[in-house]
Amino acid sequence: MRRLLWLLVVASLSLSACTALWAQAISHRISEDLLALKSYRGELVEKGLLADPQAELKKQVLYQKPWKVRVEVTAPAERKGDLYLYDGGTLTLWWPRELFGVRVAGLSAPKDEAIRAHLEAETKHNLEHYAFHLVGETKVAGQSAARWKVIPKASAPFRYVHHSWMHSDHSFPLRMDFYRDGEKELWYAMEFRSLELPTQVEQDAFAFSFPPNAVVFEWDWRDEAVSLEAARPAMNFTLRTLKAPAGFEIDKSVRGRHDLPMLATRARRGASWLSLTQNRNYAGTLSMPVGKRVRIGEAEGYLNFMGAFAVVSWTLGDTQLTLVGNLSFPQLLEVAAAVR
Repeated sequence: MRRLLWLLVVASLSLSACTALWAQAISHRISEDLLALKSYRGELVEKGLLADPQAELKKQVLYQKPWKVRVEVTAPAERKGDLYLYDGGTLTLWWPRELFGVRVAGLSAPKDEAIRAHLEAETKHNLEHYAFHLVGETKVAGQSAARWKVIPKASAPFRYVHHSWMHSDHSFPLRMDFYRDGEKELWYAMEFRSLELPTQVEQDAFAFSFPPNAVVFEWDWRDEAVSLEAARPAMNFTLRTLKAPAGFEIDKSVRGRHDLPMLATRARRGASWLSLTQNRNYAGTLSMPVGKRVRIGEAEGYLNFMGAFAVVSWTLGDTQLTLVGNLSFPQLLEVAAAVR
């Protein structure tokens, strides 16, 4: 009840207060709540990412401060074992059915102050683009949650009406429902069905090794930087250009640590970041085993969610592209549409 009263005060005062000031106040509260979170373990269910829009994609999620996370698919059977793993320095993606993996090293966890600045920027962006209505307090996965209805202030691509159930003590979403055409059609949904926090974390919980017969693409952000001009002759596809959002700086591009010509480009604003990887589109069409189909300009792509990150993959001519970042997915899709 204490947290509900605080949320009501914020909601009422923010109607007349300066957006920037309230973004700072709210983001400070959120960051303190998140930084106080030591660990959790739970079952997460998503809808809208499989061929059948009502089919459930079930995942086991494990989190340990600072920002270590392991997300592993448990159902349906054909996707069991799909893995997203961040151990505090290296990001690993693994699709066992395809025997394909990705490993990105040199990703050190941001400091607390940088996280606060990132949350403030995201909060300010949300307050500028959405209206928030507090529905009330409820329970999700046995946890107290504040339910919000969130309405876009103006029509824009992928800015949908959605409901968000935020953990009352740690300010992270326990459930989210996104709707298209007002609230007529459920577009995407996620929900924790069970949640234990804090939880016991095994010593090797964030360890993983690829099998010897796997195809693995690797990058390391500690490698020597290369300019697009220098990299272009070594690429066997049309090298595209990432346009950084306002406030971001494109600080580095690195080649992949494998024989296939590939390039990754990074843009950062403190703890906010984007990474665009490019390689040749050998298949001619992009096919992802899991993902939300989305339009990116004239192209079709696939959107996926990995905890605090969103991932979008698509093709432009002979180039296959994957954009990853910790911005909201509408912002990420705007960046993707601006790639030329």
